[in-house]
Amino acid sequence: MSHPVIKPNTMPQNVSVREKFTSSIIAFVALVLVGLVSMKTIGLEGFPFMVASMGASSVLLFAVPYSPLSQPWPFIGGHLVSTTVGVSCALFIADPVLAAAAAVSLAIAAMHFARCLHPPGGAVALAAVLGGEQIHSLGYLFILYPVFVNTMLLMGVALLLNNMVPGRRYPSARRNVKEAGASESWEEETHAMSRQDFRSAIQSLDEFVDITDVQLDKIYRATVLQMRKRQLGNIRCEQVMSSDVVSVKDTTSVAQAWRELQRKQVTAVPVLDHKNRVIGIVTQTDLANRILTDIDTDAKNGTRVTTGQLSRKPIQQTVVGELMSAPVITIHADRHILDALSLFVDRHIHQLPVVDTKRVIQGMLSKTDLLALLQQKAA
Repeated sequence: MSHPVIKPNTMPQNVSVREKFTSSIIAFVALVLVGLVSMKTIGLEGFPFMVASMGASSVLLFAVPYSPLSQPWPFIGGHLVSTTVGVSCALFIADPVLAAAAAVSLAIAAMHFARCLHPPGGAVALAAVLGGEQIHSLGYLFILYPVFVNTMLLMGVALLLNNMVPGRRYPSARRNVKEAGASESWEEETHAMSRQDFRSAIQSLDEFVDITDVQLDKIYRATVLQMRKRQLGNIRCEQVMSSDVVSVKDTTSVAQAWRELQRKQVTAVPVLDHKNRVIGIVTQTDLANRILTDIDTDAKNGTRVTTGQLSRKPIQQTVVGELMSAPVITIHADRHILDALSLFVDRHIHQLPVVDTKRVIQGMLSKTDLLALLQQKAA
């Protein structure tokens, strides 16, 4: 029996085409802005207005913004520490080869001790030594311009552009250890392996691992999720969902929707368009707030309103489409039930519409029913 050959350093990179283009586009915009402002700000004829390390840093800041190497302190501190080391080596070591080697090696050590390891820092340290007479003539001013000016400008642009991209959050949030320990998630409760096992394993490697606590948690959860799927078997959402769906149209009046929720005794319903596609969700709270607003307004005007009169009020002219939460989180009928559970946990929701490929409603999943099923399977 033959076994597949596993090649080293061939970890698959599951990055979407959209993400690849997004990274390249915002890097282009960032460098244009930094270049233009630096040129106007520094304004020194014959001197470089941008250091080459900004290009390397852009790869980290915009292509892998969640990496520990891409965070603000490594980026800023790595550049300033490395530039200081590089300029010092250029001034005090006559031999250019020794000065270059010393600049990079000492910059690595300095960044390690300052906890600001940033690979492009090695490039800017080297540039301080081999950049030519123009850079040498600046001396320690090279730290101020162009390095400090470039660094702060690119940092500001990275904070702006990264956070404008839906789904991105920069800088990467640090995980609250106390909070993590206080609230054990369903993955840890259903498996012997814990997040601390992952952290301890990485610490035992005695090497720099390019991963944040947030990314580590994602890997941990994905690993446990795959293990649980294998244990449970292929249980799809369509096998568990409730097919008797209570729903309303986006053109349904608020008063009518309220009566429907009360009659069916449900707390939330999906909102459908004329083709039965899910376009939103509305809850009892949404409807109650709208109704109470009208009651409160009439009370202030001296008009007493009873619940039975609501259908004759202007609220009858307000439709659900104006109140619904959209876009709504849905799940495909073919997805595994544990994918649905991940959405319940991550998004803090309790009802999940199940749809087909055209987003046509197929059923509803309840967090309570799903947890009860998993406990039954585990028993």
